[in-house]
This record gives sequence, C-alpha cells and structure tokens, in this order.
Amino acid sequence: TLDVDAEGRPLLGAMLARLGLLPKEDLLRALDRQEREGGRIGTCLVEMGLVSETVLLAALGAQLGVPTVDGSTLEGVAGPEIPRLPERAARLLRAVPFARSPKGLLVAMESPRSIS
Repeated sequence: TLDVDAEGRPLLGAMLARLGLLPKEDLLRALDRQEREGGRIGTCLVEMGLVSETVLLAALGAQLGVPTVDGSTLEGVAGPEIPRLPERAARLLRAVPFARSPKGLLVAMESPRSIS
C-alpha cells in the first residue's frame, strides 16, 4: 500500500489523517507544499499550522516505535550524574544523553533512524 514507507511503517501524514488528527484535504495541501518547496512533511504540517509540535512529536514516536521527549525534558540536563557521550558520537548521531536507567544511558536523538 502507498500508506507505508519502505520498512512497512505507516507514513506520517497518512497516519495523522487515519487517526482523525489531520483532515485529508489539509494533508493534500501539505504534500503539495512539500513537493514544491522540499523538506519534511512534519515540518510542513507544523509551519502551515495544521498540527502542533506536540502532536507531531507523538506521531513520530508512534511511527518509529520509540519513546519521545520534549525540549522541557532536556532543559538543564547536565552534571556529573549524567555521563557524556564522546563528542564525535554526539555530533554524528545528533544525540544528547539526558538520564540514566537501570539498562544504561537514555539518549535523545534528532533522528533515531540514523543508527539503523
């Protein structure tokens, strides 16, 4: 089906429309803008005021099957209790550690797909 990406995950816009969070007409407008101007569909949706950043973040997390954190969670994250990533790894992955867990270090990444 055309509503999934190469890995079989639902496409973001189609998922938002199916959940009733985005009217199909608005999705088509955003897809048209994306085709004309480039960029990511999520960015287009937010810039056009069609979805909030909060809705986009939740949808992206659901699409990728990963938990999400917002900027307020990452504010002020520092200190000796949070180990640092090597700078090269942090820059390459565009990642920042923000907490410890029993299983290890929790890291926020701009794009979790970048490690696959």
